[in-house]
Amino acid sequence: MRIIKVALHEDESVVVTPAAVYMGEHRAVRLEITLPQRLQTGFDFYTIAFDVMNAGKRIPLGNIYPKEEGTETIAWMENGVIFCDLPDSLTHSTFVRGQVEGHREENGTCVLLEKSALFMLRFEDSIAGEGEAVSAFALGHMNELMAQINHMRETLRIKVEGVDDFVQGGLAEAQDAIRQMVVEAEDNVVQAASQAKADVNQTASQAQGEIGQTAQQLKTEVSQTAAQAKIDVNQTAAQALGNIAQAAAQAQSGLNDGITQANQAAAQAAVSAGEAGQSKAAAQTAAQQAQTVVTNAAALLADTK
Repeated sequence: MRIIKVALHEDESVVVTPAAVYMGEHRAVRLEITLPQRLQTGFDFYTIAFDVMNAGKRIPLGNIYPKEEGTETIAWMENGVIFCDLPDSLTHSTFVRGQVEGHREENGTCVLLEKSALFMLRFEDSIAGEGEAVSAFALGHMNELMAQINHMRETLRIKVEGVDDFVQGGLAEAQDAIRQMVVEAEDNVVQAASQAKADVNQTASQAQGEIGQTAQQLKTEVSQTAAQAKIDVNQTAAQALGNIAQAAAQAQSGLNDGITQANQAAAQAAVSAGEAGQSKAAAQTAAQQAQTVVTNAAALLADTK
């Protein structure tokens, strides 16, 4: 059995690894579809919807579940990969588009339907028919008809390939435009960063200059204040020294006056002491005289008796 691998990526890109598939084959080729992470969990079952020859008609393959032992099915899921043996109902045309659908139901009602990106399968020409005998005339008309059909298929294939080329070209142009936008955005970011850096440097320089001016002004003011304080201290010290000298002179004058007065008082005291000595001697003499009088008086009294 031949294998066609379809990788559905998280960024919605699709990579198809093709194999030779011929029109009319039945379950001779197996699809191996690797699901993106967002479609691997949270669903009750899956299906693959096909559109043959881009006819706009949805052909679902049926519900797909994990494969059970001993069961035979055309499609099943295992470890995030859907396996599908292509039936002849899908291989009778030149190409077919496919899309994986994840379904979740509650009480028989669909509550979530999520789809994958589209992928495309191409099939090679092959001989078709039931093997019936035909006349030469019919065979000639059949060959002519088949030639026309093949011509139409070839024309359609060229147009499809042209559409693919156009789409690829558009994607390439879009990618180039995105790259250019990214480059321009990076340039704008670099320019903005450079301008911001220049603005910051200029602001820092201005701030540094203003700080220097302020510091110099403060230094000048401090120097002026210190000089004025020094002058005030000197004046206060001189005034205090003058007051101390004046007070000292006054104290010296008072001391001298006190000494003079003390000397005068001492002299006066000495005079008073001399006078007091004379008075004492006179008193002693008077006392002796009085004693004599008393003694004489007593003797006289005694004689009188």
